[in-house]
Amino acid sequence: HHIQVAVRCRPLHNHEIQAGVRPIIRVVDNRNVILEDPQTTAADDYLRINKSKERRYCFEHAFSEFAPTQQVFERSVQGLIDGVLQGFNATVFAYGATGAGKTHTMLGRPDSPGVMMLTLLDLFSQVATQREERNFEVKCSFLEVYNEQVRDLLRPDADYLDIREDPVKGMCVAGISEVGGLESAKEIMALLHQGNKNRTTESTGANVTSSRSHAVLQVVVEQRDKTAGIVSQVNLGKLSMIDLAGSERASQTNNKGMRMIEGANINRSLLALGNCITALSSAVAFVPYRDSKMTRLLKDSLGGNCRTAMIANVSPSHLNYEDTHNTLKYAKRASNIKTKAVKNIVREHSHVSKYTEIIKELRGEISQLKSKLLEELPALSTELEMSAHEADMESTPITQSGAVDAHCAQWKQELMQNFEERVNLKRRLIDLANQAQGQQVQKSHAQVGIAQWESEQVHNLAVKDTPVKIKDLQEKLRSLKTELARTEVTTSELEQQLRDNHQRMERLQAELPSRVQNKDMRAFLGLVSRIYVMEVENMDMKEINDVTSPLLQQKDLEAEALRLQIQMRDRIIEDQNQLLLDGGAELLPWPEGWLDVAEQPVRHLTSPLLFPLGEDLDAP
Repeated sequence: HHIQVAVRCRPLHNHEIQAGVRPIIRVVDNRNVILEDPQTTAADDYLRINKSKERRYCFEHAFSEFAPTQQVFERSVQGLIDGVLQGFNATVFAYGATGAGKTHTMLGRPDSPGVMMLTLLDLFSQVATQREERNFEVKCSFLEVYNEQVRDLLRPDADYLDIREDPVKGMCVAGISEVGGLESAKEIMALLHQGNKNRTTESTGANVTSSRSHAVLQVVVEQRDKTAGIVSQVNLGKLSMIDLAGSERASQTNNKGMRMIEGANINRSLLALGNCITALSSAVAFVPYRDSKMTRLLKDSLGGNCRTAMIANVSPSHLNYEDTHNTLKYAKRASNIKTKAVKNIVREHSHVSKYTEIIKELRGEISQLKSKLLEELPALSTELEMSAHEADMESTPITQSGAVDAHCAQWKQELMQNFEERVNLKRRLIDLANQAQGQQVQKSHAQVGIAQWESEQVHNLAVKDTPVKIKDLQEKLRSLKTELARTEVTTSELEQQLRDNHQRMERLQAELPSRVQNKDMRAFLGLVSRIYVMEVENMDMKEINDVTSPLLQQKDLEAEALRLQIQMRDRIIEDQNQLLLDGGAELLPWPEGWLDVAEQPVRHLTSPLLFPLGEDLDAP
């Protein structure tokens, strides 16, 4: 996307007409702008004598002094609003010299609202038309850049803020206050008027109410499906509307003292903005965004993830020829800048604790759809009967309404069969998982018993036959391994059946639009399907909680078996060291990181050992 550039010319003021100011701007065909020669060349400027200063520019939109703000909005800004609701970023900013009409274009007057008010009205109008199908949350923030310092206009007593670059959100202001839960454009405009009271404005020789700061209004729209789900998709759209302070010449504004410093900072930031526009239009590798706080805020708007509209405001006065020429020149360069807008989508996964609440919301929405269907079915049946009568279909044995009901019933029956099959498969898998857990616990018991007996035989040099109990444990261990392998094969088969079941469910959901034509009935059946899925997921979570205790018991037994094996290793090493000492040999050093294992377990097991330590395995 290219930056969309529109040029707007303001009318001459009464005091300018009385002073004999001549207009030098002409708009032709709502696209071409002609900047006429002001005829102000000095007599001693020999290089420019007899040289015309007339310039011609072509833009996407151009508005004369007679064009109302409503027309400016409809042709240059309105197309961006739909993208914001879909999750794209959009920026609208006014550019031009001081006194060119930027604040009038963006804010307007009570009797003639500006672009900001018109944009917000259209935004909330589109939100209202989609609230039945989707949930929206609108948040707003308002800041100004004054003397290269960022200030929150909704909290004027707060400290200056810093600009940060977030890898997901892009350029953002740390600590900015956001007002959420906004339901209408009037609420945002109330915040806008409140912030404007805190904005810095002063009177200068060029403008009675000159803006001494850049103002940025940001509106964030979060959009998500109204139907609850385990994983929800959130579209994040950000709309930024910026009223820039105008560039000014000290010779025209007669500024002194603090006003002179403010003007220098304004010109510095606008010069940085002009340098960024020049660099981006020339496609150079480095763009000096960090030269100013304003250009850092506009980084995404100028060359990043954003759709941007620039409204260049110009004065028709021949005394402002140079300012108007510079504005048109940079506006033309900005029209060559390309941006790459990407939809901002965030996926939110619901916690298990919210499953019950989600199912409740789905059931409530199904009840609403049922009542809506009951209201619409009589009218639908009447229309179908009339159309059947007009088409001479009295001989048809089944009506269209009956066919619709039959299709719905058949699809729902297939869905129920699929759901029952899935529940049965899930239960069989859960039973197998419990069975496997029990087998694992028995296997760990047997391993611990065998390890205990082996550790006690280390000091007993006399060779004894394996006790009957140990032989039984060894035989049981072999049998358990065989059973575990058989359980694993059965589990794999059931999991494949479950995958086939899931594919059939997806196929049923894909066939729903073609098999059920009624929109409300289709939405109702879709919600029924989602409730079934949620109930299966909820059943899985409960079963997972039920099998947690056997898992912990198994881990404790495995840890005990490892502890006994480490003790047996240490006893063997001690015997070998004693033999070395008896033979007069030098002992080998202990390896680095050697760990001593306690004779008794530090933590109590969740279940008693099969053979407690110290028990005589040979005892009858």
